[in-house]
Amino acid sequence: MKRWLSFTFLGFFNRRCSEKGRGSSFFNVLFSFLLFLVVIPLCLTIGSLSSFKYCLNNEEDLRSAIDHMFVEKQITYKIENKKVDSPYLINTFENDSDASYKYGDFNLIVDTRDQNTTYDDFSLSVKDKNGNDVTYSPKLIDDDNFVFSFAYSGVSFSPLDRKDAYTSYLSDISNPSSASYSKNAKSDYDSLLAKQDQYSDKQFADKLYELYVGYYYPNLQSLGSASRVPILRGYYIQKYISTELSKNSIMVFDNLITVCFQNKQNEICAFDGYLSTLSMEISTTSSMSKEQAKENIDTLLLTLFQSGFALNITIYFVNLFRLSPFAIGFVLLFSLIHYLLVRKKNKVSFLDNCLIYSSFLNIPSLITGLVALPLSVFLSKGVSFSITVYLFLSLILLRGVIELILSIKEAKTIEVKKNEDN
Repeated sequence: MKRWLSFTFLGFFNRRCSEKGRGSSFFNVLFSFLLFLVVIPLCLTIGSLSSFKYCLNNEEDLRSAIDHMFVEKQITYKIENKKVDSPYLINTFENDSDASYKYGDFNLIVDTRDQNTTYDDFSLSVKDKNGNDVTYSPKLIDDDNFVFSFAYSGVSFSPLDRKDAYTSYLSDISNPSSASYSKNAKSDYDSLLAKQDQYSDKQFADKLYELYVGYYYPNLQSLGSASRVPILRGYYIQKYISTELSKNSIMVFDNLITVCFQNKQNEICAFDGYLSTLSMEISTTSSMSKEQAKENIDTLLLTLFQSGFALNITIYFVNLFRLSPFAIGFVLLFSLIHYLLVRKKNKVSFLDNCLIYSSFLNIPSLITGLVALPLSVFLSKGVSFSITVYLFLSLILLRGVIELILSIKEAKTIEVKKNEDN
């Protein structure tokens, strides 16, 4: 055990310790890569989960914006069954009537309607090769002579208001005597009608609409929709969440809360929290004191942004795993160079070299992890991850180069000694 510990963790600092790894089990290579893929994501995750608390206490604009929106303006909400429910419908990006909820550069969106049934009243335009507008028809979908353009409207609607149109279309394509007849459509429509009594009028209209979209617009996702049936959340994602417009914003949806702001270092910090990770229940009312309202919103946001351990470590792990070819390449390339340069002067094994060079990942993994933890607290996720990666690569490359130099020097010494003996 002492020999293994010496080789595994002291070999990075001492060449005599690293040489003890020759002839060891190849399990050591797997151990080194496992350490690399676990320690760094773990430390990044722990730091990032603590980051929002630090920002809340040190970023005055963020603190003031949250207090203005949820304390001074008394936006009420209720967290229950892993969902947010609020009577407010706010979008300060677009609605002048909501301007009072805005604080400085901070915009606010509050829309806690069920994302799955809050449909976007999208449009799909069609042009021929000459640029002329053409009336859309499902028959045009596979025709390369036409260009389709999908666009979210940002406006929701109720399928109940258009129920008759959906019923008419579905009845037509379910009719064997119709030119538009579809056997699959008839099966799906008949199945839905058989379950009609199980749904409320609104629920049935929603199901009709989703079935209608599936057959009338069969490939919306390939045309730009974020989902098979366009929902308003797709509009928010496309226009705000995934764009520069989201800088300095707070968005509250039924299952998601996002906070995005520019910190004092002019870095964009983004926090996404899914309510599915919460087990708490909390609510605010208009009669609640400001002190209690502030305590509640802080409790909600801190708990939310500190609860996504599994999601965060998975994201970091996946991103780091994508860099594993560099670590593997380092081990193989340096082991091969080492072997080719000194094999005639000093008997070495390529596989033994792999054991030694893979051990050089261990200490950089630990050092980088310890550095990553505070970095991910104080800096944005992107910046802290980039610094972490560059630090790790720099350490292993530096140690690899030193090992090559010392190995070549040792091989020359051995050769000189042999010549003297002869």
